Amino acid sequence: MLIATDQQVLLLNTKENDVVPAPLVSSDTAPVIDMTASLVAAWVGGGDVVVGRGQELGRLHTDLEEKVTCVRILCEEPLVLLVGTEPAHLYRITGDGLVEPLEGFDRVEGRAEWGTPWGGPACVRSIADHGKWIYADIHVGSIVRSADGGNTWEPVGNGIHPDVHQVVTHPAEPERVYANTADGVF
Repeated sequence: MLIATDQQVLLLNTKENDVVPAPLVSSDTAPVIDMTASLVAAWVGGGDVVVGRGQELGRLHTDLEEKVTCVRILCEEPLVLLVGTEPAHLYRITGDGLVEPLEGFDRVEGRAEWGTPWGGPACVRSIADHGKWIYADIHVGSIVRSADGGNTWEPVGNGIHPDVHQVVTHPAEPERVYANTADGVF
C-alpha cells in the first residue's frame, strides 16, 4: 500500500505484516497522485514519478522542472502520463521519462484571459478522461477539452463559472462530466 502525506510517499507492505510504513521518498512539495485499478503514479517533485504496479515499484526520472499540480494516467501499457502545472501548461510523459509539452494546449482559445483575481498565474488543477475526451480544469479559466489525445484543445463553456476547482467524470457514466466551481457544481 502506498501512503502519501504532504511531504512523503511511504510503502506499507501488507503481505509481510509490516507495522511501520517505510519511506520511499521525501520532498518539500506534496506528492501529486493518480491511480487506476492496477497502477499508481505519484509525482514526488524534482522531476520524479514513483510508479507502482502490484508489488513492483519503480522511479521514473524526467527533466520537468515546473510545479506539477495534477497527474493523470492516460495509458498503462505503454505508460503515458499527462501532467498539469502552475503556470498552466500540460505535458505528456512516457515510460522512458520523455517529456513532451502539449503545444495545442498553449494555443487554446481564451487562454489570454486565464489568471487569478489576485494576479497569480492560472494553473491546471485536475485532469479527467473517459477514452474519447480529455478534460483539464483551469484555475481560473474554466475547462478545456481534447478529442485527439491532447494535441488540440477547445474551451468548454456552457455557462460554467470560470473559477473551476476540479473536473471529474462519473465512473459508471464516463461521458458525464462534473465541474466543482466557486459558484457550485455543474
